[in-house]
Amino acid sequence: MFLPLNFWKKFAKLKRFIKHLRNLIHMWRNKSFDYFKNKPVVIVLSLGSQGSSDEVARQAFLKNFHVHIFSPEFPVLEASFSHSWTKVDTLKDFDKALSIARNLKPVAILVELKNILLPMQCYLADALELRSIGELAAKTSNSKIALRQSLDIEQIKSVPWIKLEDFKSQSDFTFPGVIKPDLGTSSKGVRFVNCKEDIFNNKITKSSDIVNDISVGENFLLEGYVKGKQFDFEGVAVDGSYKLLCIVQEHYESLPPYFLPSCFYFNPPISENDYNLMWSNTKSALKALGVRNGAWHLEQRKDVNGTPRIIDYANRMGYNRLISQAAGVSFSGTYVDIMTNTDKEVETLKPKPILKILALDKETIERMKIFVSDYPQYVLSKSFRSFEFSYHEYFGFVVLTFDNLDLQSQLLNKYKLVPKGMVI
Repeated sequence: MFLPLNFWKKFAKLKRFIKHLRNLIHMWRNKSFDYFKNKPVVIVLSLGSQGSSDEVARQAFLKNFHVHIFSPEFPVLEASFSHSWTKVDTLKDFDKALSIARNLKPVAILVELKNILLPMQCYLADALELRSIGELAAKTSNSKIALRQSLDIEQIKSVPWIKLEDFKSQSDFTFPGVIKPDLGTSSKGVRFVNCKEDIFNNKITKSSDIVNDISVGENFLLEGYVKGKQFDFEGVAVDGSYKLLCIVQEHYESLPPYFLPSCFYFNPPISENDYNLMWSNTKSALKALGVRNGAWHLEQRKDVNGTPRIIDYANRMGYNRLISQAAGVSFSGTYVDIMTNTDKEVETLKPKPILKILALDKETIERMKIFVSDYPQYVLSKSFRSFEFSYHEYFGFVVLTFDNLDLQSQLLNKYKLVPKGMVI
């Protein structure tokens, strides 16, 4: 029996209200502990219900920091792992945030998964002389136009591109192409276009979902489409030195004009030549984009000639918890150590392959349920509840791990869980 998406949205609101009450008590309890009163303070930036930073707050809490949250609303998810909070619009109230931060005297300004919080991280950290991601990284993380311009200056291969508003004056663009918001993430507003007519008929920039989404801006660009495997490199940076934690092969279902993810393969099999080529490309791109400190992720596709081309990036974590599981070290914990200047080496990686497969239809969910029942030993987590991602409905997911890759391929193909167009 499938319950509709609206049911799960209402259920989530009820759960959030209960968490609100419970975590308010937790915050009061944490604040009451004398043990933390003389501990160094970290400020964690949050967007509340629009995007929490709960895992970073948790890691800072476990490392015995006094955790103070800046959020535009009560930080429901972070509250269990924090001692205090201040209502701050973390996208706009820069002066208010700085005034409060000066009194708190923090040792670090932390973010988790939201690009749009990076400008405040940079502003506060620079003003307080703390470890900062820097202005260029904050800019290139929040503007694909700035990203493309920075790569072009250093002659690093990305994709052909123009601002969408300039398209009419351009006659030499080679289709197919991809329309993207200048500010955006998680494939929101990304759309495949096969010809000029698709551009002129495009209504994506007027979509009510996009208009009401704070993580998507008003400007769009047109990029050349790269057909090929897509890999996401994720890691950390310390003073311009880069450490790779995990590689993720990302697969997007062939449902044009949308780019809907259907599988994330952490630590996939990859040849030494491909690894060296893409890792070298990653480091060059990160340098060009201004990345010096903090977490980062960078996506690239290999074109038909085997040349890796930069697709997207941000100076923050991508798949926080799953990277930690796949790498065998805490991504958030490593990030907290770096940003607080803790004199600690990145732990030795203990990589293992992990697959997260998402269901875009009810038939796939039914096959997932059967697989989970037959082979629970390979299941790390699962959910058979509907949820929304990138403005589309999904019906659930499973997260799997196998020691034997041949067995993995055999079972996933047997249960028809391998996404269309992907080879596992």
